[in-house]
Amino acid sequence: MYSINGIPLSNPSLGWEMLAPSVPLSSLQQKMTRSEQSGRDGVTAAPSTRGPVSWKFTVRTPHANLSTLLGLFSEQTLIVREVTAPDRYAVGKLASSTVEQHFPRVDLYSHSFLVEIQEGCWRGDEVTTELVPAAPAGAHLAVFPGLSAPVQDAVVRLKGPLQDPQVLDTSGAFVALAGTIPSGEYLRFEASTGRAWLTPSDTWSGGDEVSGLIDFGGPRGVFEITPRYPTPADPTIREGRLTLAQASYNTGAGIQVRGKPAFLL
Repeated sequence: MYSINGIPLSNPSLGWEMLAPSVPLSSLQQKMTRSEQSGRDGVTAAPSTRGPVSWKFTVRTPHANLSTLLGLFSEQTLIVREVTAPDRYAVGKLASSTVEQHFPRVDLYSHSFLVEIQEGCWRGDEVTTELVPAAPAGAHLAVFPGLSAPVQDAVVRLKGPLQDPQVLDTSGAFVALAGTIPSGEYLRFEASTGRAWLTPSDTWSGGDEVSGLIDFGGPRGVFEITPRYPTPADPTIREGRLTLAQASYNTGAGIQVRGKPAFLL
């Protein structure tokens, strides 16, 4: 069962009953050797990628509460949650609505709503990892257990002293700084914008912008954290993994991440 903006669609107090099938209609799409998404993934070289999802919800309601149902789905932003997994949510908007059936003798309506989930995935609550210390052969940071879709809006933070640091995702996506992060200072890279800031204190906001010193990219042209399968024989075990490499470092240097995991619908 699902809720929209916190209101359950199977709702006895309003006489609502969510009918089957109320399921996502599409998620992964493949076209020859290239895949397309109308959202932020663009055209990729990967065999498949997540695309916008059209999600059909069908609800039976008494006529007295039909206007309440229509008003709920007409809100500008629709936050979809599964009642049994409230820690995950999907953000959508109404694409269309249709009266499926009318039962005049009992004055009931069966109404369908097509909701577009542009990201094509569930998002989880924001998490902040602990600082993983830099290491001579590269430090490895595991993040987002259960990850099944790319995360393209995480914040990566590096603590100095680091010389020419580079952060690599297992997909080949990367972000690199040409220069030095002084001892005790932090470099913050926001993947959603490609911008970076240097701060003299332990903070996730503010600072001096140093975006001109940053290079980033990857197979999709953006920095992202993608699913990794550390145990190939067990696909239920998934996580993101970043590697921090550098020309030189000293005690106290390291990497951490703040962001929301993504899970395919």
